Amino acid sequence: MTQLPLSGLRILIVEDNFFLATDTMMAIEDAGGKVVGPFATAEEARDALDANGADLAIIDINLGSGPSFDFARYLDTVGMPFLIASGYDQAIVPDDLKGIARLEKPYSSNELTSAAARVYEAADAGRR
Repeated sequence: MTQLPLSGLRILIVEDNFFLATDTMMAIEDAGGKVVGPFATAEEARDALDANGADLAIIDINLGSGPSFDFARYLDTVGMPFLIASGYDQAIVPDDLKGIARLEKPYSSNELTSAAARVYEAADAGRR
């Protein structure tokens, strides 16, 4: 029996669009992950992360008021592997976050789970 790509991983979802959050949640669960959230604001996500932790985060950079990179910088500072899932192209990403994995909307469930697995595996390999 093959292991699912996100088996056992706790994945924080930060997405303010209900339908995208629901689709992301279902894709993560179908790939064996356990969802933390989803959260529509960075503040809620940070509180949940600080209280309960996660293995990986999938975040949107536009949570209703235009692009913001504060939460991405927070995740980077605390060493949390994460993936930016956004409709914005790479040009909007500030230089200090250019190396962060990014998935441009729209994307398929398979693209999402594959990208999340790659981000986690790269972070895990870097910890060894």
